[in-house]
Amino acid sequence: MKDAKGHGSNPRGTHAEGVDNVGRPAPKISDAALDVIRKTPPGGGGSVTPGGQQPTAGYMVSLPSRTKSLDVGELQGPNARSILNSYAQTHSDAFSNPAMHFGLWHDPDTKKMSLDPSENIMGRRAAIAAGRERNQKEIWDVKNKVGIKTGGSGT
Repeated sequence: MKDAKGHGSNPRGTHAEGVDNVGRPAPKISDAALDVIRKTPPGGGGSVTPGGQQPTAGYMVSLPSRTKSLDVGELQGPNARSILNSYAQTHSDAFSNPAMHFGLWHDPDTKKMSLDPSENIMGRRAAIAAGRERNQKEIWDVKNKVGIKTGGSGT
């Protein structure tokens, strides 16, 4: 419930996330991860940990309210490492989990590449439930290489 100044609707708002991350180290992106990301074709997508591991099973579900929209090709350019390291530092609470991935996908609605912290969830039902709870448009089935619509708006 909001107070008279509009406070209280989101106990973990943007300012709180930034304050919580002060002094928390974020993993630096490895050459292997950067190589995977640079090879992601425009219009494509993928997931990779900062250390360079790619998932082979499960379902990828983005964390809410952390999407960074980039021009297609920005992560293939000379500033890619800096962009990714800065993003990981901003979201160090998520990336302190060693199983967290950089999730990349081309959003056909915005024509942009979206970058999210993306969680690999093994169970289909749990992943779909998490996708719905997180208002995701769809989640990604890693093994079958297909999206599964979850009914959200993605915001």
